[in-house]
Amino acid sequence: MTDAPTADPAPLSLDDALDLLATRDASRPLELEIGCGKGRFLIEAARRWPERDFLALELAGSLAYLVARRLRRQGFTNAWVVRADAREFVASLPADCLDRCHVYCPDPWPKRRHHRNRLFTPPFPDHLAAALAPGADLIFTTDHDPYFRDVCARLAGHESFVRLTPEERMAELPSGGFDRIFEEAGVPVFPGCWQRVSNATSRSGSPDCS
Repeated sequence: MTDAPTADPAPLSLDDALDLLATRDASRPLELEIGCGKGRFLIEAARRWPERDFLALELAGSLAYLVARRLRRQGFTNAWVVRADAREFVASLPADCLDRCHVYCPDPWPKRRHHRNRLFTPPFPDHLAAALAPGADLIFTTDHDPYFRDVCARLAGHESFVRLTPEERMAELPSGGFDRIFEEAGVPVFPGCWQRVSNATSRSGSPDCS
């Protein structure tokens, strides 16, 4: 007699992920990746840091199910993929719950009439600042220079973020999926790093966006 086939693993819903956050060991650092694609960064990071927990958002159903299968197949117990809209998800997170957030090469929506769809349009920066713990990092990359400057300008005007030199904060990180694809194709990628601060007095000395 053969065993019944194992059900195909599914990504978490928004409610599933919030339930997970309510019951997980809060002493473990928690990192969020927005837009994980096929899960290259998520899987490499979860393998490198088993003492940390990782949530990854992916709205595309085919990719979210692919990543869920990869996580199940490789036996990860510290990484989960969530199929949810990033703005809604981040707005729903408990305060100060994230120790780092990764956003690698999101859609730049280059046409002016589509700029309102960009991830960092308000109120997203406010919601992300509330979810990040003081001292937590935001890592952002894009291959689109005008979008990079737009994000820099928005965060430069936000009292909860101070810009850091990205090299020292990103040196330990595995490459994200699109970052590696663009690098192999010779396409420049613009990196940025910001730290969540508790008040505006810590903002002096931030590097500019040039």
